[in-house]
Amino acid sequence: MKDYLVEYPLLLLFLVVSLGYLLGNVKIKGNGLGVAAVLFTGLAFGAIDPRFSIPTIVFQLGLSIFVYSVGLSSGPVFFKAYKENGARDFLFAMSMLFLTGLTAAFFWWLFDFSAATITGVYSGSTTNTAALAGVIEFINQSGISNAQGLEKEAVIGYTFSYPMGVLGGIFAIIIMEKLLKVDYQKELESLKDKFPLADKLTSATIRITNSEIDGLNVRDLKQKYQLNVSFGRVFQGESMSLVTWSTNLQLGDGLIAVGEKKELERLTEILGVPTISPTLSDNTKYDL
Repeated sequence: MKDYLVEYPLLLLFLVVSLGYLLGNVKIKGNGLGVAAVLFTGLAFGAIDPRFSIPTIVFQLGLSIFVYSVGLSSGPVFFKAYKENGARDFLFAMSMLFLTGLTAAFFWWLFDFSAATITGVYSGSTTNTAALAGVIEFINQSGISNAQGLEKEAVIGYTFSYPMGVLGGIFAIIIMEKLLKVDYQKELESLKDKFPLADKLTSATIRITNSEIDGLNVRDLKQKYQLNVSFGRVFQGESMSLVTWSTNLQLGDGLIAVGEKKELERLTEILGVPTISPTLSDNTKYDL
């Protein structure tokens, strides 16, 4: 079996990813490793047989997809958060990186680690795979004769510290929850007035027949009736568009909303009558 996995590295790759994904979904008292379990599974397989490896292109491609996915999903939230608390969050992040860097430098001095090893440790302790990739790229382009050995040292340092970075974060969250006495149910109740946060959300499509709504924008509608719903799209005939705060509602418009069943029933009484949402033949212009 080992020889077979050595001969077919892509099979090894998907085996490790599959097992790691399954293990990551296992939760103990509500906590799990998530995708980090894939790394631990890879460590286990690497310990079983040092011949297990994958082509370098797979590592580069996987990292590129990872960074691309994070950027794509976090982009809108990042810029919104930056506008609201940009300076505070930036200073906090930089201070944490600086303190972590000082700690890494202290251990480098204390234990006489190589620069490559401690750099890998620093990347792993912050669970920053992209930083490790930058280190490896720098080593490979530096023209150093022992580049391959330094690359291995960086990866080893990363491998040892990454699990502690993941587990340390989990334990820190658990400890802070206890110290701060976090009550998620209480916070949920306090936010229900602003957001639809019920366990069972549903959607409804409503045709506007109430003349009092004619010309009213979505922001004023929510404020006037204290609605705890989210609006998705508005349509009239074959034309459909995404709802914004400034969307003006007209008689005959169809409005798609999401929220609790009782709240949607109240919204229907305010706006008009239930209707059927049209089927979209092309969703591309609404995709984010």
